[in-house]
Order: sequence, then structure tokens, then C-alpha cells
Amino acid sequence: MKRIFTLALTLLLLCGSLVLTAYMTEATIDGLEFVSNSIYKVENDLDAEPITIEAVIYANKRLKSGSVHGVIFGNEKGISNAACLSLKVTSEGYPSLFVKGHEWTEGNTGHAYTCDFKNAAIIKSEWVHLTVVRDLKNNEVRCYVNGELVDTVDTFDVGPMGLFDFAVGGDRTSHNTNYLQNAKLRSLKVYSDVRTEAEIKKDMESLDKSDLILHYDF
Repeated sequence: MKRIFTLALTLLLLCGSLVLTAYMTEATIDGLEFVSNSIYKVENDLDAEPITIEAVIYANKRLKSGSVHGVIFGNEKGISNAACLSLKVTSEGYPSLFVKGHEWTEGNTGHAYTCDFKNAAIIKSEWVHLTVVRDLKNNEVRCYVNGELVDTVDTFDVGPMGLFDFAVGGDRTSHNTNYLQNAKLRSLKVYSDVRTEAEIKKDMESLDKSDLILHYDF
């Protein structure tokens, strides 16, 4: 049986770390904002590899050129040989997915890729349903905005990835510098299957628990 995970909020204090477990069951209109000195981390390891990630996000402005807008969901640590996945919003205002496999090493980029979905602008000052689907069989990643396909990027097999240390609205890199800025989240769903456009549109209205490995309303 798939588990629906809670999140633990870790407050990074000068004297150490204080871990609080938050149980949120109903989405709020305002959603959840993030700051650099706290991190929402998934309490348990995932049961399966994330294939489809759906997030309801509100982003109202871009950051200055060269800045990272922030992580929506991921487990990047800044360790060169650690397998990871990171779904971000760039300073230019489009989603970007970075995936790195276990066999990745410095100088060997054959086990890592970045998908920039430049046709999927989400800086709209309104709530947007964003979906990224990793179609491993067809070696492509698809991006949907409000249930409509807006971009497709060709990829390749990077091998297995880690199922632990995931966080929402930030990641495990130094000082959580990639936290989600100028934006907030209202919900997050992660599935272990390749969701179709029809399924994604249904997901916008209801919760399908088939192949669901993580779900959170803020």
C-alpha cells in the first residue's frame, strides 16, 4: 500500500535544529510561503521513484537575472555523486527539472540532464496547476500548465535515483539557498506512474490515489 507522507518542518537555528511535524489536511486560499531559514522535508523515504509531479503554484514576479527562483520539490544536496531530482522555477519564470543518476561523476554528464520548459511561463500572479511527467519509456519529459501540454524535452536513461531526503519548497543544499522565493504552493502530488493529459485534468479536480506516493495540501 502506498503511504501518504507528512512533512516535517525543520527550523534551522543557531543552537541547532528543531524538528516539528506538521499535519495539514485542507488547502488554504493563501497557500504556503517559504523562507531561507526553514525547510519542509518529507519525513520518510518514498516508496517509488517520482514520475509525475503536480503542484499548484502562485508566482508573482521574476528574480534578477542569474538567480534561481526556487525549488518546488527535490532532494538535491550539492554532493557531486549523489543521485537526485529537483523541480525548480528559474529566474526567467519557467519550470526546470534536473535529474542525476547514481552513476553520475564530475565530467561525465551522461547520467544527468536538465529540462528547461521555456514554453511554460508560470509567472502569472494567479494560481497555476503545473505538472511535469517523466516518460522513461519514451525518453522524454512533458510539461503541462492547467492540464494542457505546453512543452516536451527529449531525455535519456540516467539509471536509478535515490528515494530519500526529499523536501518541498527547498532542498538540502548549503543553507537552503534554493528555497522557493516570490511564490507559494497550495498543493503537491507525486505519482509513480506516467499520468496522461486526461488523468492530469481529473487530478486538478479530485485526488486519485492510484500510484500516488506523496500528497500534501497547504
